[in-house]
Amino acid sequence: MRQDGATIEEAEGLACDLRAMLTRRRALAGLAAGGIGFLGGLRQVGAATGKAADGSVCIADAVETAGPFPADGSGAGGGLNALAVEGVGRSDIRGNFGGLKGQAAGLPVALELTLVDVGKACAPLAGYAVYLWHCDAAGRYSLYDVPDANYLRGVVVSDAGGVVRVTTVFPGCYRGRWPHIHFEVFTSVAAAVKGEAAVLTSQLALP
Repeated sequence: MRQDGATIEEAEGLACDLRAMLTRRRALAGLAAGGIGFLGGLRQVGAATGKAADGSVCIADAVETAGPFPADGSGAGGGLNALAVEGVGRSDIRGNFGGLKGQAAGLPVALELTLVDVGKACAPLAGYAVYLWHCDAAGRYSLYDVPDANYLRGVVVSDAGGVVRVTTVFPGCYRGRWPHIHFEVFTSVAAAVKGEAAVLTSQLALP
């Protein structure tokens, strides 16, 4: 719900979230059995899989919509490109950046994703950039519902093991959607801040 009262719903709604929750349960079971490709991400039943040297299996994430609240502020008539603002690269995305003060309130969440190449025996993807964004605990998106804020958006780089660690808050619900986190994966920080084509756009569905 925007401040002007207009309702904006994402192209994929509750049905998408229910499918995601079910496949996430299967994925978590796989994690206990030895690990999966993109930890915490949405899974696509029957998607491409790879096998690491230790026998663990990784599964390619499903491609999802970026939704109506992207980085550049264009989805709902915004205009500010968060990826072009100094300070967007950070592991704690709770606060505003680029000279804006304050931060999003809510239950702290330590999020960890592992990026691997399914086609190359689940090899870790080091040095890749992940841009994450989501709504706050009240279901509002910065740049859009809260135009004078850019919190809960940030670019994080994967380490030598392909791991990305982010500190954020648990997102709230809004009409038609379960709590979720959007993300895009880029080959480098330079590609991310230029808004070049992402190698993966997807979402994390949360309980």
